[in-house]
Amino acid sequence: MASEYLGMAHSVDELVALIDHDRLAAADMVASTFACEVAASVATITEISTIASARVSADMQVASAKVLTDAEVTAATLSASAEMLISEYRQKMSRPITKSARAASEAMLKKTGQSHIDHLSESAKQSVEAIEREAQNAILKIRNIGNDAINNINDLVEAVSSKTRKSAAAAAEKLATYRHDPHTREEMVAEAEAAARIVTAASESASSSLRAEVNAALVNIRAVTDEACRSIQSVVEAAKKRIDLALEKATGRVRGVISEQIWGVSPSFAARPDE
Repeated sequence: MASEYLGMAHSVDELVALIDHDRLAAADMVASTFACEVAASVATITEISTIASARVSADMQVASAKVLTDAEVTAATLSASAEMLISEYRQKMSRPITKSARAASEAMLKKTGQSHIDHLSESAKQSVEAIEREAQNAILKIRNIGNDAINNINDLVEAVSSKTRKSAAAAAEKLATYRHDPHTREEMVAEAEAAARIVTAASESASSSLRAEVNAALVNIRAVTDEACRSIQSVVEAAKKRIDLALEKATGRVRGVISEQIWGVSPSFAARPDE
């Protein structure tokens, strides 16, 4: 982007033809050229910053929506899995059972139930890990967008500043060169020095103004990027709490039904006398 901008810039050499006629006027025009270059650079920097901020915001929204959606899917899956297990337990335990087989059935139900609870917990854990990985990838992508924008701006500023310094040096040298002029040599030297000072001051002012604009743009890009990353992290924490709550509810349901069947709260588990 920096090279494209520089290709559009006007050369200071177009102005030095005025030097033989009026050095101070030429110096003012050189200074004006520097100001125009700074204005064009600032416009380009603003464009880079705006595009980067828009991309960061869009990626943050997409990543956040994906995290929340995955959390809701996981919560629904945990709930559905728990209800399927409960239905299976009740179906098995609704069959008539002799009193002598009760202890074995209770032991089997406890073992099976705990295995299913462990499976639900592992499933929730894997879902949380997947969400965290996706979030970290999204954050890395956002950081890269911000860093690329910052690098592009720094490259542009370096190119423009280098060109301005070289142009200023070349213009000052040409402005200080003695030409045929009806004025005295002393007047000529004084005018040349004044013109050179104008060009040098204009170059320094242009570089200072450009750096101030750059600093503001970089601060904005970093702020937008940091805020987007914090937002994703906040959404991840909310998603983890949602999954933890769903897991607690699902495992609680399973444990409750197991206790119900073992302790005979449900009539379906009532033991039959030995035949």
